[in-house]
Amino acid sequence: MLTGIFAAILIPIFFVFGDGPDPLELALLLGLIAPMVLALLAARGGWLDAARLLCALLLVGAVTVAACFSGGIFSPVAAWLVLAPLVALERPSRRESILISLAAVTGAVALASVALCGWMPNPAPSSVIVGPVLLVTALAVAISKILKANDRVAKAEHALLRLRESNRLFLENLGDLFTRHDETGACTFASRASHALLGVDPSELIGQGLFQRVHVADRAAFLRALTDAKTRRQPAGAIVRLREENAPRPSVPARRVNLAEARFIWADLRAYPALCESLADDHIEVVAVMRDVTEQKAHEEELECARIGAEEADRSKSRFLATVSHELRTPLNAVIGFSEMLSNPDLAPKDPARIREYARIIHASGAHLLDMVNSFLDASRIESGRFELKLESFDLAELVRSACAIVDVKSAESGVRLTTIAPMEGVAFEGDQRACRQIVINLVSNAVKFTPKGGRVKVQLRRIGSLIELSVDDTGIGIAASDLARLGDPFFQAKSSYDRPYEGTGLGLSVVRGLVGLHGGSLQIESTPGAGTCVSVRLPAERAEEAPSVLSIPRIDARSRPSVAQAVA
Repeated sequence: MLTGIFAAILIPIFFVFGDGPDPLELALLLGLIAPMVLALLAARGGWLDAARLLCALLLVGAVTVAACFSGGIFSPVAAWLVLAPLVALERPSRRESILISLAAVTGAVALASVALCGWMPNPAPSSVIVGPVLLVTALAVAISKILKANDRVAKAEHALLRLRESNRLFLENLGDLFTRHDETGACTFASRASHALLGVDPSELIGQGLFQRVHVADRAAFLRALTDAKTRRQPAGAIVRLREENAPRPSVPARRVNLAEARFIWADLRAYPALCESLADDHIEVVAVMRDVTEQKAHEEELECARIGAEEADRSKSRFLATVSHELRTPLNAVIGFSEMLSNPDLAPKDPARIREYARIIHASGAHLLDMVNSFLDASRIESGRFELKLESFDLAELVRSACAIVDVKSAESGVRLTTIAPMEGVAFEGDQRACRQIVINLVSNAVKFTPKGGRVKVQLRRIGSLIELSVDDTGIGIAASDLARLGDPFFQAKSSYDRPYEGTGLGLSVVRGLVGLHGGSLQIESTPGAGTCVSVRLPAERAEEAPSVLSIPRIDARSRPSVAQAVA
């Protein structure tokens, strides 16, 4: 609009001060006035794109005509034909840029054709001045466009540098480890969070460094997550273990690292595809974010252990109820049945010997019930820490021989040979005599009970340094390796069904374990199915001056021992 108004004002001035504009001046003035009309039409109809295209085409036409009146194809005005496509680069529409470029090429071809045909008019008088002015103007416009483009490039580079710097600061302060992987899975970039997460410099993770730090068992999941993110074009995840640098590091290649000595952390891996339209499908990279979830994993394991413990407690309760009901039913039936017979004159036997036999059965059943109740009470007192030891000095060897004599009657009935080896000169010991007697009776009774007819049970007491060892070795049925770890748990029995061939509540070894712990001793069990079991109790020969304030239940060292065939081999 402004250039058109300025050109319209110049036309009367040419007529006032001269003979009017020559053809060159007239072409240029009309070329400047025509866009004003188009601007008015665009303002009224809203045809901005069409008006902008027509203005550019009018500029090319005006330059072509002006060049014809100022030297043709060799006119300085023709420089605007080269400048028109350069200006068209700023057009937002590719169609407008192509049309303007075609118009400029058409104008140049027309000028060349006119020159070849000899139709070139004589140069206008003003071409001496107008031509150089237009050439300088074209150079100024071109230079301004170039400077503006350079300024835009510089601003874009500066913005890119600021973006990279902000990304770098973000990645350096990000608590999670950020990595980038190529199509082979190799690490091409790692953030500085590797120091906090793994204790290593990011450069050590480049290439296969990160992959070598993944636990061998988790490497398949690690590669699967990267592959899924690349092929499926969607995020993928996995939980993997990564080796820390501050862990003991063997002086061997990474492929031969001793995993037993290394320390691993749990990391939550999230892989994302790095999509780029300029890259082919087989060159898509993957970015991964890894977060330390070791504490969360430990908490989950604690919850899982608690769940397993609760389930085991529920099963123990069920076994306890089944065992107690099974053990109580038989003696109670005997007590109720025989007492009912004795109280009924019609059912009571007339033979005094038979009456005494019924009374003996009732007494034995009651004694059996009393032993079970005492076992329950002892186990409860030991578990709650209310079991009090009555300390006194006594001969432990004599106690072992007397306890074995009590069990010898039962062993003779079962056809099991019981052998006792104890020093004749005696073994002085300070402890609870009743508790020690119960330890010996429970261990020897269990050995006799689980030894078939014709077997043997050997009880040996000896002193080893500052310890006194009591070992009970039998040739019984033995214990399976799967049951060794649970020996000593209350109410645990290797066979807990109703039709088990051996009676008992499963509290014998549990009570022994607690009583041994009260005396500050240890318990060891070696067994092989079909070859027998050896239970060893080690007690300190000299008791500490102060008893422990908290009951320490000893851990049972249970392990399988070789069979006879293995020992011979």
